Amino acid sequence: MQKHSQYRLLGLVGQGQFGQVFCAVHRRSGHLVALKNLSRDRLSTRKFLRELRFLLSLKHPNIAACHALVHTKTGRQLVLDYCEGGTLRTLVDSARQQMSQVEALQLMLDVLLGLEQAHQQDIIHCDIKPENILLRITPGGWQALISDFGIARLNQESATEWSNTGSPAYMAPERFYNQYSKASDLYSVGIVLYELLAGYRPFTGTPLELMKAHLNQPLSIPANLSSALQAILAKALQKLPVRRFRTAADMQEAILSAIADGSQQYWLDDLSPQPFSPQAINTTAKLLQRSTALACLSEATGSATDLKTENWLLSGGPLGFQYGLLALDTKTSFAAEIVSLPEKVCSIEPIASGLGIVTERHVYWVDRQQLSDNPIEPLAIANFTQPCYAAFVQNGWLAAATAASGSGSGSLLIQQVPQALAAPPAGTEAWAQQKDTPKRELSHAIENIITLIPLDVHHFALIADSAVRASTYFHIFTRKGTCLGQIRLRSCLTQVIQTVMPYRVIAFEQSEQSEPPAFLIIDLKPFRVFRKRVAIAPVLATATSWGYIIVDQQGQILFWDRNIELIGTVQGPSQPTALLSLSPHEMGLASWDGTQAWLQRIDLRQLGLALLF
Repeated sequence: MQKHSQYRLLGLVGQGQFGQVFCAVHRRSGHLVALKNLSRDRLSTRKFLRELRFLLSLKHPNIAACHALVHTKTGRQLVLDYCEGGTLRTLVDSARQQMSQVEALQLMLDVLLGLEQAHQQDIIHCDIKPENILLRITPGGWQALISDFGIARLNQESATEWSNTGSPAYMAPERFYNQYSKASDLYSVGIVLYELLAGYRPFTGTPLELMKAHLNQPLSIPANLSSALQAILAKALQKLPVRRFRTAADMQEAILSAIADGSQQYWLDDLSPQPFSPQAINTTAKLLQRSTALACLSEATGSATDLKTENWLLSGGPLGFQYGLLALDTKTSFAAEIVSLPEKVCSIEPIASGLGIVTERHVYWVDRQQLSDNPIEPLAIANFTQPCYAAFVQNGWLAAATAASGSGSGSLLIQQVPQALAAPPAGTEAWAQQKDTPKRELSHAIENIITLIPLDVHHFALIADSAVRASTYFHIFTRKGTCLGQIRLRSCLTQVIQTVMPYRVIAFEQSEQSEPPAFLIIDLKPFRVFRKRVAIAPVLATATSWGYIIVDQQGQILFWDRNIELIGTVQGPSQPTALLSLSPHEMGLASWDGTQAWLQRIDLRQLGLALLF
């Protein structure tokens, strides 16, 4: 990479035969791109120019476009479209495919549309496989883009100049004899479609065994597929090219007919929840007789007293006029109201110097020395005239913002948080107003803010959605208020939750009523998104050191490992209002039964789940 490159690398996302692929952001525009490093030692200039020629001549929404060529000291870089969903291999390797048959067919339609464009220019890809099919997140689904034309060939090109390079598991029979045609690509599409529908490939083994199977072994098609799908696979995977689909358009037409007759059945995790065992519930605390619900639980970093900051939670008054802060004493198992605030409390953030409290229009700070007092007196450190969103970072600074409205653009405030009780001046005026930390206008209007999330000690993300463009934007700021750019996710999110992993958040996605709800894991460095369909409608979620926990309104609790594989399901209390991972083996769950709010501390070791702590 050049010293003064116009691209900022965000991380390695792939390793190919001829080099590495990085996620990068253009410093001036903030657009995400894929930088494909091509080593001169591994890829000759002639082969490089061939791939570049193909990429520049192919302009299609289902082909990863090349935008620029960059020369470096060690080789060359192609600047390509970036696809945050990774490759189709990610979905294929899932224990349970996170799509319906119709979605699988739609992805193949995308691939065929791209191939049709290439075939019309007499370009044959020669290496169609899940690793070379990129995924772009779209509202409720994916868009497939064909990538890697490194061994592509022209239709009339002499075959004697080329070896039979490719992927044996997906190669057409004639490719093993260094022959190829447009039908060779359609055979490969047939293998990928078979794998999506059945969950395995039709032929397996060593390269030699695969060659023999492609040439001679009869095709066995799963009987549970519809007759239309069986006919498509049978025709696409004919041994002789002349018996296959004549063109990509012909195969598209057959798939469209199958979609019209098919069902939208999703493959989802089978759920059979078991009830809590009595041994698993260590403490059940009844909280405030008149509470309407618990709004939030926040994971803590430590405590100086018996009232641990990991046990802070929020309660709301019956008519919404008074909101209070509660603390659960783990030794005596009681809850006490320790502060009452005049407006809705949105979040609580345990920080190094104490506790940060965010309400609708104020940000308060409580010194650690005061946490054992009853009542405590929070100090307002930031005031806003509009609803505000805030994030605390452990090294002692605060980022807060308001969204743009009809009366003007939004504002951004970044300031230090008091480090000790003696730090703020005496008096009733807000500490923030006596500091030289004026609010500044955001450089561009940001509406519909969802939340602010700290990324590291120097950066934070302001997350907002746009219903007009059906997208969510991650605006990345430094602690000096400089916007480094924005990352667009082509989907609308309803909640975004920070995790224990750096630069990783989890989120719920808005979905159509006909689709199962979706749970997203989003990495911001590099930008990658994994979507998992779930059989419940989640309302709460939290991340742990070993995986994820989600809960629905009826109290079903799902436990996933880090690979989003289902560990188990437990039936908890209905109407859950707050969820917290207290430790690797303990969780807190708050619920509301209509008249009272309850907090249960649950020992995960007593649930019979296959968890390793």
